[in-house]
Amino acid sequence: MGDAFEMKPPGFNTYWRLEYPSSSIEQLHDQVESKTGHRLPENTTRLHLCEVLGRFERQALDYNKCTRDELCKFVLQRKLAGKEDVKWTKEQLVEVLETADEDRTFNFMGLSPELRCQVYAL
Repeated sequence: MGDAFEMKPPGFNTYWRLEYPSSSIEQLHDQVESKTGHRLPENTTRLHLCEVLGRFERQALDYNKCTRDELCKFVLQRKLAGKEDVKWTKEQLVEVLETADEDRTFNFMGLSPELRCQVYAL
């Protein structure tokens, strides 16, 4: 049984992994710049660079390209804060929206049984 597992092609279980974890910080900066069109400050942490690249890979909205007014509108529409909180800086609004994106969930069991069965049949 162990032999069958070893016979699988290399990478069969890692195809979903992003390629940049072993990159240097400078390489990550270069990747962010080439993919997003802007360069982050040199003191940006490796973790944040990887998060930016991950958002790009998932085709998530780049909130840094939005105006402050647009960000306020997004925060209010998603009920992430009240009107008194939209006095935050652009950086704070971006952080709130990105955190909400990462913490999102989907209530699969909230779907009707018919829809769940259709998903299972795929």
